[in-house]
Amino acid sequence: MKRVSRSGQKSFMRTHN
Repeated sequence: MKRVSRSGQKSFMRTHN
C-alpha cells in the first residue's frame, strides 16, 4: 500500500470503496 498525498487519498478512497 503506497502512501499518497491528501488530494491523492481522495481518488484512492474512491477507487477503494
